[in-house]
Amino acid sequence: MCMNMLLIEDDEPTRTMFSKRLAQEFPRAVVDTAGTATEARAHIERMQRAGKQYHCIVQDLKIPEAVGENPEFDETIWPLVKRSMERCFFVYITAYAKEDPARDLMRRQREDSAGSLVPGMVVKEGDWHHDVIGLIRSKVESPRLEKEFERWFGVSPADAGGRGSSGMSRGSDLQLASDLDELCLDLQANWKYLDDRFKKRVRDRLVVEESDLAHVRIGLR
Repeated sequence: MCMNMLLIEDDEPTRTMFSKRLAQEFPRAVVDTAGTATEARAHIERMQRAGKQYHCIVQDLKIPEAVGENPEFDETIWPLVKRSMERCFFVYITAYAKEDPARDLMRRQREDSAGSLVPGMVVKEGDWHHDVIGLIRSKVESPRLEKEFERWFGVSPADAGGRGSSGMSRGSDLQLASDLDELCLDLQANWKYLDDRFKKRVRDRLVVEESDLAHVRIGLR
């Protein structure tokens, strides 16, 4: 499955560098970028018109409304996403997390998000890029992999009210060795971000060789 991402960052070197890193970490992702709130909203509206949605949006908390304007704490993107892309994982990145305007903005948006996905936040300190990528793997990639796993191997009885399901039938076009190899590679890349319940299901169906979390090999039985 192709993952649609939007990176909203007004600093061009940071935007260029991080968009390339996202593309490297998630080779099947389409990474759009925006440097202003106006440009970001245009991307979101374009996706809406196409009947698509972003699976992940990473936004600098302080961005200009338009080119040439000063960056300000932006409160326009998240409400738009929340209304139209309810399955989207949204995370702010910021160097201003301790400032009162940033705290107030996050508090308001979390209060307004009762019952729906709450935006996350990563502080731009140290290797913050790694922290964002880890969140995407756990919040977006892990659920995607579990759905793909179920297409191959079915839903466990515990997750299907005791009934279970058998997965894809033999002879399906999707049941190709290359597709299953891709799934195994994706599981390897995201292994440390999978929850224990899902890991157990993978071990029950596939061969999992673990020396440590950083060195996992997964293949067919």
